[in-house]
Amino acid sequence: MVRWVVAAALALGLSLFGREAIAGYTHVWVFKEKPDPVVVARAAEAMQKVIARRPGLVDVVDKPGEIRFNGRGALAQEDFVFPGRVGTNAVWTERKPYDELVTACLLVARDHFTREQLEIKSDGDWLAWQDGILLYTETFGRAPKNPGIAEHNAFHPGGALPRIESRDRLKDPRTRPWAIVIMLCFAGLVVLWLIPTKQT
Repeated sequence: MVRWVVAAALALGLSLFGREAIAGYTHVWVFKEKPDPVVVARAAEAMQKVIARRPGLVDVVDKPGEIRFNGRGALAQEDFVFPGRVGTNAVWTERKPYDELVTACLLVARDHFTREQLEIKSDGDWLAWQDGILLYTETFGRAPKNPGIAEHNAFHPGGALPRIESRDRLKDPRTRPWAIVIMLCFAGLVVLWLIPTKQT
């Protein structure tokens, strides 16, 4: 009976603390008002220039008034659709190669819409966006503005990459859930080892 309780506790620990580590990698953009179609058209034209820099990377769906694409074949995930709807829009890319185009297009979107009109969020920080930043820079010959992405350990366009420092993995919020799960598993094994088994 005690063994079943320990197993249930370990399963609960995995579901509670491991959730962050298995969550998908997503970018979100929120239009706070209906975007001006003329500005959307200008943004779409600039996004087409970005897409043209990576021929063969994505399948583009031609649809008037929007940009829609996804990775090809096994490298597809969710469609990126811009402008999307008023309110919350999201694309789960799971860091597949077309993520580079998604982030570059969101950088283009920031050029055309203010933070009051359009909010942009991401599971990745500014360093995780580096491929999109470099693609944007390659396309337009200038560094992009940060659309609102966390820069804590990230590089700034045109600047040096951050110095990699050793850090305490138990204090790092990205690895803490798995550290807790590992400790729970270890504690469960110790408990199972200490509980005497019935002799038949």
